[in-house]
Amino acid sequence: MGIRAKATVLVVGIDHAGKTTILSHFDRFHAQPCSSSVHPTVGFTIETLQYRTHQRFSAIDCSGAARYRHMWDEFLPCADGIVFVLNIQDEQRVCVARDELHSLFASHDGPVRTHIPVLVLANGTPEALAAASARRIDYGALMELDCLDGCVAHVFMCDGVGGRGVMDGFAWLFACMAGGGPAGRALAKR
Repeated sequence: MGIRAKATVLVVGIDHAGKTTILSHFDRFHAQPCSSSVHPTVGFTIETLQYRTHQRFSAIDCSGAARYRHMWDEFLPCADGIVFVLNIQDEQRVCVARDELHSLFASHDGPVRTHIPVLVLANGTPEALAAASARRIDYGALMELDCLDGCVAHVFMCDGVGGRGVMDGFAWLFACMAGGGPAGRALAKR
């Protein structure tokens, strides 16, 4: 008998952002260290993963290569939440990432567009995270998250290889997808 996922998370971001690396922390239904053998996704993969000990979810890991980005649109209607991974070390392409996130929502109207939580994982090495913190870079402003009308969106800094910040971000996302409650509202205000 197969495992039934309760939520579907669409994982997107431009190429080389660290999407598959971040998801590798969930493989085999528990958090584990990232494998050094992670390869870029071609097209997309769909996996059932486990968050903490009780929440299974389907992750749709879409390639970030330009020729595959049109597929993001096709998966959005079935997603309960979006994880957009941003490579903070690729400063020259932050505007490309922002434009891709906004174009994903521009192509959809109605409930899909207005009710889905968006987790932006600003991914980088520990050194890059420290430098961004010291420079007080506001990735929410750079990604223009306030322009995603009706969406609840939040940025979490993370080290995709080491895992720092990944589970905090997913805690926020799952609280939003669950409808909040006191814990969800507290996390959403972070």
